[in-house]
Amino acid sequence: ANTGLGLNVGLTLFDGLAMKFNIDKAKAEMNQSKASLQQIRLDIAMNITAMYLQVLLNKELEHVAEVQLEDTKHKVERAEALVKSNRLAQGELYTLQSQEAKEENSLIQAQNATKLSLLDLAQAMEIDYSADFDIATPQTSDTTEKLLPDNDEVYAQAVKTRPEIQAAVYRLNAQQIALKTAKAAYSPTLTLGAGLNTGYYHLYGADNAAFGKQLGDNFATNVALNLNIPIFDRMQTPNNIKQQELNISNARIQLEQAQLDLRKNIDQAYYNAVAAKSRQQAAEKALVSAKEAYRYAEQKYEAGRSTTYEYYDAKNTLQQAQSEQLQAKYNYLFKLHILEYYADSLNN
Repeated sequence: ANTGLGLNVGLTLFDGLAMKFNIDKAKAEMNQSKASLQQIRLDIAMNITAMYLQVLLNKELEHVAEVQLEDTKHKVERAEALVKSNRLAQGELYTLQSQEAKEENSLIQAQNATKLSLLDLAQAMEIDYSADFDIATPQTSDTTEKLLPDNDEVYAQAVKTRPEIQAAVYRLNAQQIALKTAKAAYSPTLTLGAGLNTGYYHLYGADNAAFGKQLGDNFATNVALNLNIPIFDRMQTPNNIKQQELNISNARIQLEQAQLDLRKNIDQAYYNAVAAKSRQQAAEKALVSAKEAYRYAEQKYEAGRSTTYEYYDAKNTLQQAQSEQLQAKYNYLFKLHILEYYADSLNN
């Protein structure tokens, strides 16, 4: 019967820097994951911003509907008094009441649109929605005065800071380091080893030394340098090198594609913002004209020189112009925000 005890340690002195390259590759992959996480956060922020602006737009449209309905209610009350005094035909009152019902329906639709947009925002932010959930309404200045940043300048800034570009750069770095690791397999490996060993032996029917004495007598130490020189590994190393070179080419293509996509997205955002600004300016002019036409039509109606139909045609035109102006305003705000999002995404 026998038993043995041993303690052995080993230390790699040189392996062609394969261990260092593996650590560097792991760091590059970690930075790539961090950049991808940052991209996800930015995308979420952009989606939340779009939903927030949609709520603001719906609130303003709801306010326009409320003002229009309140004005019509006053007109109905006045018309009822005139009908009672036989100074206005009953048909005119019916027309006003029909318009009032139509505007009440428009207000209900606007209120529902606001509630649904608030619900979408709350769900996107993972907030428990309740009837009193609301948002803060900022004081918005004239958006037509906001200057558009130059798309070339935006790209020059974004290509250095955007997380999708940085993730592609880290991916390329990781593949380049992996190639160094593959080439390190050609290098010899030098390791230092040391060991402590002892044992106990027992032969039945013979005079055996005591257990403790045998452990002491059989105690031995060893120190060794081991050199492993690669000669043939069934072409595994050359194949690994070729595979890593292909991976580098793919990573470089992905980086170039990410840069092209970024340029495309920025140019699209820029020209969309230009178009949105032109649309808003046109909507502002149309609104000024509609307000003036409505003021003139209201004066004629109050003086009894136009029909209810003519008056409400001008009013509906004004309401449509107000709606288009608001939509153009928030559309431009969002398009401008997208462009700014590419320019200084890491600062917002």
